[in-house]
Amino acid sequence: MSPRPFLLLGESDHRALAERVDAALAAWRREWLADGAPEPVLYLEAAPRAERWLAAQSDGTVHLLVGCAGGWLARLGAQLVGGPQPDETRSTPPAASLAASLGEAIVETLARRLLGSAPAAAAAELRWDGEGVPQAWLAPGAGAEIYDLSPGLPLVIALSPALVAASLPKALAGRAGREPLAARSGAVETCAVELHAVAGNAELELGELARLAPGDVIVLDRRLDEPLALNLGVHPVARVQLGTAHGGKALQVVMRSHN
Repeated sequence: MSPRPFLLLGESDHRALAERVDAALAAWRREWLADGAPEPVLYLEAAPRAERWLAAQSDGTVHLLVGCAGGWLARLGAQLVGGPQPDETRSTPPAASLAASLGEAIVETLARRLLGSAPAAAAAELRWDGEGVPQAWLAPGAGAEIYDLSPGLPLVIALSPALVAASLPKALAGRAGREPLAARSGAVETCAVELHAVAGNAELELGELARLAPGDVIVLDRRLDEPLALNLGVHPVARVQLGTAHGGKALQVVMRSHN
C-alpha cells in the first residue's frame, strides 16, 4: 500500500476552522432564518448521517458536503414564503414541492458561503443527492473536518481535506503538500532503542522463586540449538544466535520478524 499524506489538526487548527464555519453560518442565518431561530452549536462528528446531501465539486473532486433531513428543506422553504408547514404523511402537493425547491436554494447559498474564497469556489458545481461523506474523509489523519449542527439545525457540514488546508492560515495551509510519513523516516532513524535477547520462558511458583539458590537449574521452553528471540519491548523483531565478537558476547541475526 502506498503511503498517503497524513494531516493532524491541532487545537488551533480546529479553532480556526470552527470560527470560519461559524462566521459563514451566522451570515447565512441572518439572511434566511427568522429572528429567534435556535443558534446551532458545532460538534465534530465521526459518523455523519443525513437523508439528502448537497455536494460542491469541480473536476470530479468533491470539496464540500452539506447534509440534511429531506423534510426539513420543505419546511425551510415554507418559512420563506409564509406558507403552511408541509404534511409529510400526505402526497406532495405543488406548493410543498415549490417549498422544497426553495429550501434547496437556501442551503445552496450556505454552501457558497462555506466555500468562501477558496480556489475551488469559483468552479464548484452544486449538485443534490450526493452519496454522502467519502470513507476516505473519515480515516484518522485524512484532514477532513465534519460538523453536526443538530439540534439547533438539522445539518451536517463536511469540509474536504483540500478545503480544510485551503481554509487554514497560510503558515498552516502549506502542510497540504507535505510529504508522506514514510518519506520522513529519517527523522527517527537516529533514535536509540533498547533490545532484549530472550533465551526462553519458564513458569515458577512464588515459593519456588523465593527458594532459588546458586546451582539450581531452570528448564526453559526452547531447545539448546533454537535461536533466541530479539525483542523491542514485548514485540519480536528478529531471531538470533548467541556467540562472541571482539572479545565480548554478541548476537547474529538469522531471521527477521515481520510483525
